Amino acid sequence: MFYTSRMRNLSASDFYQIRGMARLSDGGFSSLSELYLPLIGARAAGLYLALYQESLYPKDGVLPTHESLFLKTGLTPGEFALALSPLEALGLLRTFFAQDPSGTKVYSYEVYAPKSPKDFLGDVLLSGSLRKAVGEEAYKAIKERYALPPRIEGMKEVSMSFPEYFHPDLDDPVYAKSAFAALLDGPARLALSFDSGAFALRLTQLGFDAKKLSEEDLSFLADLSSLYGLPGESTAEFAYDCLHLSNGRAVLDKEKAKKKMREGASLSYLRKGPVSKGKPTQTDSDSPLAKKVRIMETYAPAQYLSLLQGGRKPASTDLRLVEDLHFEIGLSYPAINALVDYVLTVTQGELSRPLAEKLGAELVRKEAASTARDAMECLNASLRERRKAKKRSDPLPEKEIEPQNNEKEDEDSVSEAELEAALRKAFPNG
Repeated sequence: MFYTSRMRNLSASDFYQIRGMARLSDGGFSSLSELYLPLIGARAAGLYLALYQESLYPKDGVLPTHESLFLKTGLTPGEFALALSPLEALGLLRTFFAQDPSGTKVYSYEVYAPKSPKDFLGDVLLSGSLRKAVGEEAYKAIKERYALPPRIEGMKEVSMSFPEYFHPDLDDPVYAKSAFAALLDGPARLALSFDSGAFALRLTQLGFDAKKLSEEDLSFLADLSSLYGLPGESTAEFAYDCLHLSNGRAVLDKEKAKKKMREGASLSYLRKGPVSKGKPTQTDSDSPLAKKVRIMETYAPAQYLSLLQGGRKPASTDLRLVEDLHFEIGLSYPAINALVDYVLTVTQGELSRPLAEKLGAELVRKEAASTARDAMECLNASLRERRKAKKRSDPLPEKEIEPQNNEKEDEDSVSEAELEAALRKAFPNG
């Protein structure tokens, strides 16, 4: 699965700085080549290695221009800009920008290490994205390579502990004075709107130690929280009823968490507005379409559904659909908003699950599942292609899509003829 880049205007004359924030281990290289590569592509992987190599030899007091980077990587400014986005999205790179009054532009690139295979495959967002990118067979092979070997039943650990062996005198001031903030050992945290601090505080107030949650479960809750536009405190309240302890570790019932957030999210939360600033929109105009795109890019899907129906709380069946569009098909939240808007237009107000899933899968295949603008352009392009195909062939018989319930169906339950009929009905003059 690949994502489309944010628009940038990089010039060969723009200055840059590279800050190395971590060091790659052998495991880091393995993660990059096997786990990250299917998500970022060879071009972005090559750029990452070039930036990482340069970060090892910082140029004190000297800011080179991008021209040297373009020559070193063999990339054009446009190709370079395209390659930055997946690196940033996965936390391998953070980009900062400044421009002085004279117009001089400076970019600062912070280079981070890949997650270890354990952390990558334990992350619900990353492992799910990889699974969609490589397919079930390849993912199964990866899973078998990295799965923990089973432990013989009945064994008890008898390992030597640190204090037993070293007998440290913790009153010795050398311990307090020796720690410092060293290089990181992984990527930057994925940019989500979830407030983990507020979540942890509220969960602790409810009597559950947030530190017992695994990174995988925390990432899942953060993702689900962003889908509904919920604040961290509210997410903690929903999660509390879905958690229990097993061998001292927290176990999250994910399906129960989905259900509780879906059914319990109050209308006041859905009306709150943007959950975060979101990604800067690629549309700078103030046209109605541009404003609509910006709303799609900043509102959670549950909030956007509420907006489309006059502030009323969305139906549970509709919320289940947007959950599946994200967790099962792999659409970003802005792309889900664009798709929902499109399907409601095509069907004149019916959020058809089969049609949404069919078009959602098409967005993933055409690499337009990241931003609202990409999704809208892809859907409109598909509409134009179908119109052209219709003109070149015999007209299809008029046939309206039969009313659908929102139960899970196979993606092929919407035929091309039915899709064309719906499009013709929605856009009779196209």
